[in-house]
Amino acid sequence: LLCYHCLIRPTEICQLKPSYINLEKNVIILPSEITKNSQSRMITIPGHLKEVLLKLEIEKIKTDHYIFSVKFKPGKKLITRRQIGNRWAKLRKEIDMPMEMQFYSLKDTGIVQMLRDGISPEVVRDQAGHSSLEVTNKYVIIANEKADQQILDKSSEF
Repeated sequence: LLCYHCLIRPTEICQLKPSYINLEKNVIILPSEITKNSQSRMITIPGHLKEVLLKLEIEKIKTDHYIFSVKFKPGKKLITRRQIGNRWAKLRKEIDMPMEMQFYSLKDTGIVQMLRDGISPEVVRDQAGHSSLEVTNKYVIIANEKADQQILDKSSEF
């Protein structure tokens, strides 16, 4: 859900600590040392995800621990994105999801869904941590992949 709704990369998810999450302000602040482009990033937490995060009782996790550690429970040991991928592969198999649906695909799908929901490309760019609007605009084509209703309704025959 963090990958899909917040567009957080697997490597960043591995390094999440409780101090990065502010549920009162509905934000996750990723420090520059854990982001792909070495720039800190403020991510909005959608309401439906906030409910899930509240159940994790983040405020009870020790500040020097990672939110996801051994067995995906809070702890001191840093997990790897490979461990996330392995866990995802098992889950994907259990629910009979296609093999090509990789964990990182959740981020791509989340970007497309935000654009389809009418969220501006600029906001999606910032949420995703893209280096430029050009990167985000590649997803706009996929998000708009539907026939234009006006042409379907009003186009005359030859």
